[in-house]
Amino acid sequence: MYKFLTKNGTFVAFGVGVLVTLAFIISAITGLKADGYDAGTDLTTMKDKFEGMGYFNIGLYLTLFLLAVCVIALLLFMVVDVFKFPKQTLKGIIGFVALIVIFFIIKAVAKVEVGPLWSRLSEDFSVTDGISKTISAGIWITILLLAGATLTMILSELRNFFK
Repeated sequence: MYKFLTKNGTFVAFGVGVLVTLAFIISAITGLKADGYDAGTDLTTMKDKFEGMGYFNIGLYLTLFLLAVCVIALLLFMVVDVFKFPKQTLKGIIGFVALIVIFFIIKAVAKVEVGPLWSRLSEDFSVTDGISKTISAGIWITILLLAGATLTMILSELRNFFK
């Protein structure tokens, strides 16, 4: 299975994506026609009728199913690789643990936002101080990963240029 996915994985992923998209489009169009609407109908004016429009749900359910399959496959292949190639995966595990440690350090030192806009947002969306710190840490980790990826690309291109 691993060799098959290594060779044909992109094609399989693209094909499944096309099938899911077609299933959603066919379900949505036939559902709209069955209810007496067409593709040009403005559905935003019919919020009271959304409950009965379950034909849009197939796209969501299929997407969530594919996401679950991908996460399970990712975890499965990751565990297999850890046992197959322990020396090579040690660097990745150390990097992942370092990333988690940095996340919790950033979360611990993050400040809680205050002000009228923040007060209104925290009331509307039930954002507590802990959630605010977690969001801040997530944003900073994302920025650090983006900067690291950018720096890695630049340095590897410079290395290849002078090679």
